[in-house]
Amino acid sequence: GTVLVNNMEIKGTVREPNPTISLSLLNNADYWVILDPVNQRLYLNSTGRVLDRDPPLSIHSIVVQVKCTNINVGTVIHHEVRILVKDRNDNSPRFQQSQYYVAVNELTPVGTTIFTGFSGNNGAKDIDDGPNGQIEYAIQYNPSDPTSNLSFDIPLTLSGAVVLRRRLNYEDKTRYFVIVQANDRAPNPNDRRTSTATLTVDVLDGDDLGPVFLPCVIVNNTRDCHPLTYTASIPELTDPVSTYILGFC
Repeated sequence: GTVLVNNMEIKGTVREPNPTISLSLLNNADYWVILDPVNQRLYLNSTGRVLDRDPPLSIHSIVVQVKCTNINVGTVIHHEVRILVKDRNDNSPRFQQSQYYVAVNELTPVGTTIFTGFSGNNGAKDIDDGPNGQIEYAIQYNPSDPTSNLSFDIPLTLSGAVVLRRRLNYEDKTRYFVIVQANDRAPNPNDRRTSTATLTVDVLDGDDLGPVFLPCVIVNNTRDCHPLTYTASIPELTDPVSTYILGFC
């Protein structure tokens, strides 16, 4: 019932009692268009169905012909009407996976790209058209893992590449759960739609610590231990073959 064309402005009148032309529709595929010949209006006929530009219907335009017959002389003129279907942001981005995974050595330098798994067909997809279907990525705060968004970043939002933001420490934390949000780029920010997926980052142990004698008492602001002194006593005349010092076992 939505008006598609308010007035085709074809010369002549269909009104009784003295009509000069008659109007009819041709090539009206799937009967998407209704003609009101008296007012020269075209209406959308979407009763019981949806006019959808997105897959699987993928209706980008509707083309009909209006046949105009001159009643007085019998001449016929065909007027083509092309109705373009504009995209509406009615679909949210969808990640191809709900969970993503990467392992990173704790010695990896800050600024290194540690994950590119959202590129190509592995990331989020949006079947809307134009900016409504373009994807941007960002890391969100995870209340269950409060340091995850501080440790990683996506500086190039269109690529979705995850970059190490600060140094990792296997001895402090071995796994992060990073919430990655995908949003479309609808012109009005209030119309943008989003979805999220979790990137699990496992921290691999690196050779950044030397051996320590136990018990280790840490020197302030370092990873070094205070010097230790071990003592042992052996009675004189002890048989060396049967004597063992077990202090380092």
